[in-house]
Amino acid sequence: MKIILKYLKDQLPSMRLSLKAAVITGTLFLTCSKTAIAVTNKLNGFLDIDGIPGTNSLYEKAFNWVLYNEGYIIVILSAIALDHILSTWKYIVLNDFDFKKNLGGLFTKVALVVIGAWLFESMNIIIHKGNLVKEWLTIVTRLMVFFYPAYSAWKSMSILSKGVFPPKAWIVKIEKFKGNLNVEELFNKVKHSPNEQN
Repeated sequence: MKIILKYLKDQLPSMRLSLKAAVITGTLFLTCSKTAIAVTNKLNGFLDIDGIPGTNSLYEKAFNWVLYNEGYIIVILSAIALDHILSTWKYIVLNDFDFKKNLGGLFTKVALVVIGAWLFESMNIIIHKGNLVKEWLTIVTRLMVFFYPAYSAWKSMSILSKGVFPPKAWIVKIEKFKGNLNVEELFNKVKHSPNEQN
């Protein structure tokens, strides 16, 4: 018990710094969303196309997309937050925690997810009509965006639990999906080599 308390005492400054960074990041996200809502209210109608009935401004369309896809956005942001928490914990346990790398990794992941999600969702806008291709693209691209932070979180969980949770078969399924984007890989049985143990 003394060893654990000593370890926690030694790591407390790093954990405090990481917690402060998480609070600052959360405050930044909240401020940005409040600012976006305020700007929407101020610019309402600024980009309207006059004379064409039934058109909305570009900003209204973006705002409507955010409202319609609120669940998707919350899941992705939650996955990033949980991945950050688990990765921080993992690096503290492995005595490899570096505040600058930690914060840099968080901002990199957020930026890549936002840019990737924007680009993938843009493909869905290009394909106007609802068809199987659009549905497939929506499913696969949203899974790719989700699996980027989620896969990292699951790998951290596996390291923290010494490979017990999540099961290795789950990690293998995600790796196969990432390799070929075949959604069926998530539902197929994992084949183990004869000398591999479960």
